[in-house]
Amino acid sequence: MVRTTLKGSSTGRVDRSKSKGKRKAKDAFSLSATNATRHSAAVPLRRPITSFAIPLVHAEIVMDDSLKNDDTRITYREPQEIEVIRVGTMESYKMCRVPVLEGGRKRGFVPLPLRYRDLWLELSYNIVLCSNLWELWEEEGMKKLKGKKANMVETCRKNTGVMLVQHMLTRRLVVEQLLKLDYLTEPGKESVPLLDEWKIRMCRDWWNKGYDEAFAEGREFLSADPVTAPNKAFFEKGWNINDQGKESLSPPYPSMWINGRVQGIRKTFEHTIKPQALDELKKPSEFYETRHLKDGELPGRWHEGHNPCPFFWSAAQWEWYSEGHSFAETPVAFFNFVLRKEPSYADVKEFEHDVKSIANIIFPNGNGNDCDNIQGIVGGLWLGEMTWREFVDYLRQKWNLDENSCKPWEKKSIDIFSCMLHPMFKKPSILDEKNPFDSLEAQLIFQGFMRRGSENRDWNPEDQILWESLLRMSPKEYEPVWKKVVKTILEEEKSVRDVLKDAGNWLQYSQSMEDTEISQVERQAQPHVHLENVDRDGTSADSNSPPKTTQKQSTTSHQLPPIYEWMVAYVQNTISLETFEEKLMDSLSKEHEKGIKQFIDDIRTISPGNDQASKDALDLFVNHVKAVEARAEAEQLHNELL
Repeated sequence: MVRTTLKGSSTGRVDRSKSKGKRKAKDAFSLSATNATRHSAAVPLRRPITSFAIPLVHAEIVMDDSLKNDDTRITYREPQEIEVIRVGTMESYKMCRVPVLEGGRKRGFVPLPLRYRDLWLELSYNIVLCSNLWELWEEEGMKKLKGKKANMVETCRKNTGVMLVQHMLTRRLVVEQLLKLDYLTEPGKESVPLLDEWKIRMCRDWWNKGYDEAFAEGREFLSADPVTAPNKAFFEKGWNINDQGKESLSPPYPSMWINGRVQGIRKTFEHTIKPQALDELKKPSEFYETRHLKDGELPGRWHEGHNPCPFFWSAAQWEWYSEGHSFAETPVAFFNFVLRKEPSYADVKEFEHDVKSIANIIFPNGNGNDCDNIQGIVGGLWLGEMTWREFVDYLRQKWNLDENSCKPWEKKSIDIFSCMLHPMFKKPSILDEKNPFDSLEAQLIFQGFMRRGSENRDWNPEDQILWESLLRMSPKEYEPVWKKVVKTILEEEKSVRDVLKDAGNWLQYSQSMEDTEISQVERQAQPHVHLENVDRDGTSADSNSPPKTTQKQSTTSHQLPPIYEWMVAYVQNTISLETFEEKLMDSLSKEHEKGIKQFIDDIRTISPGNDQASKDALDLFVNHVKAVEARAEAEQLHNELL
């Protein structure tokens, strides 16, 4: 057979431009197998090859639309070396991720063990090389050739086209295996069976042999690691390669071919490849055989453009995995994480893709990845027709998840203080406990409500789907607050997340309104309490002051500005103390000016590390603000009553 596909024997090292692989053949482009000398491999394969999983191809490539259309064609960039955290041990190690582009736009990533980086590049190089050669043979066939030479050129083109499909089919299968994490993943000892098989069959020229034939010819090669460097000589034993054209057998640096064109390939084709191939056809050697068969058929899906497209990892998936998390052990935690991210998904297709990708990992054989069902539940959650807990319950049943796999199904709003760098904020914040509305479930319901009316910008505050979902996930007494949430979102055009963060104060006010109305006369009779005499528990330092008020009584209907968030920013050095003061002055009424100045002065005088003093100053100031607001409200109610 004429080897027009440049099948080389390199170990995949991209910096081995002068590889001395040995094959017994007439020249570098006319290669075939001989019986290798029997001897022990230096390093055994952790998963010996017991059958061939890559089907043989005997049909020439047909350039379909997904390969010809530059706007939709799937391509890969050079693998990026990334440090990740290992699941379980939390130790860091290095692996690769391969950027995936669709029409030149970012599509996702393929995880790749670092030890297979060069082998991945070798496979990708063979695809680019065969593609370039197939095009050159096609150009050659368009020339005015006659008789035997025209037939020989056609044979070379067909054989090259067959090997191009063979390598593309291999890469599609390899990508699917990598995306499923369906291989031994111990750092430094990974074993990707399909890449191992491809390399062994390349080294031994077994692309026209079934497993039984290969086993009879060289069983020892099927249990040897083709990736590790000490086994290089073992796999090349018994081969000889003519030096002419040898440099084309190993991939050069990626920059010389990663964009789809091997530098200098036309010159190499004219001076070396074409003469060698045609000479072999004129006088076939004992190794001659053809890969192309007249009745050969292309596989159903042999490249990434065929549907269904591989479930490439999203940036969020990669972020989650690299931080030491397991998709198989805690899939719900991943969805909890990614739905809370800002920015979150741009559209429902991105979310649907991630759900299918996780199902693809949990069920590598396809079970549990019913596309229609997944599309339905994802669409329901996206539009607020399904609640978060209903979504989790569905996954629990469909994916047979245990209790641990569903944690955390819900997570309270991020505790502001726990996120602060300063040690004074190690204690839990009361804001988290007082705002049951700022939950992922509520966020998704309201975001779905907004999406349903976004096309025509038409939202109904009495939307039936919205209120059915809210009543399924919260008690009846929350209804007044939900109504205000809807009103605020629609009238003030604030984001759902911002409104829900503020909703905790509204619940406290609605609960205190009845007490306010009943006791307004008694409170009007109470003497005013000066701000300077109010401690953070709400009591007066004056012994003649009224009894201590309850929390409900001291809560006002006025929505407080995000004082705690600004304190976070100040502690994290993202805003200055002067900016903090300006924000307070701009957001609070003139009655608070004296208290603001006092608070800022107190912060300035507190030495770094005095956590309790800083915390006390903040609590005292917030209580001062509430006291002033309560007094103003009481006066307003008194005037209205009169």
